[in-house]
Amino acid sequence: IPLFERVVRDAFSQRRKTLRNGLKRVMQEFGVSDLPVDLGLRPENLSLADYVNLCNALIRQKAADDQ
Repeated sequence: IPLFERVVRDAFSQRRKTLRNGLKRVMQEFGVSDLPVDLGLRPENLSLADYVNLCNALIRQKAADDQ
């Protein structure tokens, strides 16, 4: 599954939960503890640009870990 689709799906997978809860697996997989969005927000409060920034941060972290 492409990363963007997975992040959005995981974010919305738990109704009425914050991003911190919905993205827990993705954050653990990518070894990220901090992201460029407020993890206390609910998924519906983010814009498309926020999701793009979030995915870009995950990709940068993965690339840094691979080096």
